Amino acid sequence: MKHPLSVINPFTTAIIYLVGAALWIIYSDHFLELLFKNAELITKYQTLKGLFFIVVSAVLFYVLGKISENNVLEARKEAEKEVINLERLAEASPTGIVFIEPDGSIRFTNEMAEHILGIDSNTFLTHKYDEIDWGFRTMNGKQITESERPFNRVLATKESVFDTKYRIGEEGNYKYVSINAAPIFVEGDRIEGIACTISDITDTIESANRVREHKERYELLVDESPFAVIIHQFNKIIFANPVGVELLEAKSEEELLGLDVLDIIHPKDLNKTLERENLFVKGEKLKYPYELEIKTVKGNYKPIEIISIPFTSNNAMAVQVIAIDISDRLNKEKMLQNTIGEKNALLSEIHHRVKNNMAIISGLMQLQAFEIEDAMLRSILFDSVSRIKSIALIHEQMYRSHNLNGIKLDRNLKQMVEDISGHYPDKTNLKICYDLEPIVLNINQAVSCALFINEAVANLYKYVLEEKDDATCVVGCKKNEGIVRLSLQIIGTESVEEKLEMHSQKLSIQLMGLMANQLYGEMNLTKNNAGVLIELSFDKERKLKGSAESRHVS
Repeated sequence: MKHPLSVINPFTTAIIYLVGAALWIIYSDHFLELLFKNAELITKYQTLKGLFFIVVSAVLFYVLGKISENNVLEARKEAEKEVINLERLAEASPTGIVFIEPDGSIRFTNEMAEHILGIDSNTFLTHKYDEIDWGFRTMNGKQITESERPFNRVLATKESVFDTKYRIGEEGNYKYVSINAAPIFVEGDRIEGIACTISDITDTIESANRVREHKERYELLVDESPFAVIIHQFNKIIFANPVGVELLEAKSEEELLGLDVLDIIHPKDLNKTLERENLFVKGEKLKYPYELEIKTVKGNYKPIEIISIPFTSNNAMAVQVIAIDISDRLNKEKMLQNTIGEKNALLSEIHHRVKNNMAIISGLMQLQAFEIEDAMLRSILFDSVSRIKSIALIHEQMYRSHNLNGIKLDRNLKQMVEDISGHYPDKTNLKICYDLEPIVLNINQAVSCALFINEAVANLYKYVLEEKDDATCVVGCKKNEGIVRLSLQIIGTESVEEKLEMHSQKLSIQLMGLMANQLYGEMNLTKNNAGVLIELSFDKERKLKGSAESRHVS
């Protein structure tokens, strides 16, 4: 509260008045004797002097009284302003405020207190503290006694209570509040009243409960996790779950706390791990899972697979490492690789035997053909030899290749066509060109394609070309959106289509159509500007009937 500058100290005023009156009484008579020698005049003026002193005193007391009255009024106005300001401040406060008289009457409440407690102002101001059902319960929802209420505690102890937490409201629709209550003293230890502040801490309590629940769930999840969970900060282990303790072959978590994680990494993986850590600190994205080898507290080495997750703990970065022992997996992978190697070796040997057996069969058929004088029968045998060699060529590539799942068609076509050309030495005017794209097929598709090309090229030599013909044949294989196209573009010879149609009933032509059907494809014979095009197209991804692959898929 501000005080007026014109306030005069009463004691100082009394001293000044006393000194002035004494001086007037003592020296005023001497002053009259010096001015007047007549005793009657002196007596007369002494009477006037007394009356003057009385008037001056009355005026002085009036002035002092008026000044005091003004000061009191000014002080009262200032006090009223302060009260209004305090009330406005209390009304605008985000905290509930309640002032209670010593007898329990409620002198003041602000709107926030009424809102938090759900009690209107009329109820507050017309009832005493003990007459109102505040709904206070413990944080667990238990009823509290009268003596445990904050107002009664302050009256009983004359001491403040701070941050006392209660639960109020009905079950399922309650809120949490924090109450501070302090006694206001006058004249020593007499209590003028009790000032209470009430804060709604529902959000804080619920947030704390959610954090606690999440923490409990996290701890339960970590403790029951089948993976090792290890947390380190500044490269020092600060936590390890039971699986992590078992992974590092420790007796307890305490044995691992403070252990430097760099000391448990195998020396061969240390530099690589430090490089990853530097990238990790720079914020670069790393690939996970990451495999490395660790050294347990017993000195044993174990291969593990980890995922690192950074987070903040106590304003510093920490890392949660989720690890799994991959010793069994690596052993099984090694056994599997050995098994696959043995299987591949066996399959390669089988293909080698098949190729050799086909070579023996084709060789025997060639010997038989040389002994036959009938030209037509000899030609039929050589056709069969050519077909067998085409199939044998596929098996030869299979056993020579490290990949038993696919045949490189483009590599086989050129050798196949050259082998067929060797059976027709008298027709050397045909020029063979190639337009091949890398295409990998399974063995069933490759065999069908090999027989198709064999029959197409053989028919070209047998039924189409004459000795005088000077022609070119472009052998091609391409793939577009999963569709494979094998083609023979014949250039520079006439009536190719008619001659092929003339021999359409022959076995070789029928065999070409059969191979197209087996591949679920189409065979086309068309004329174009360059000459005649023989083409086979089929879907590479479609499974063939009767193949091991199709049975596996089904």
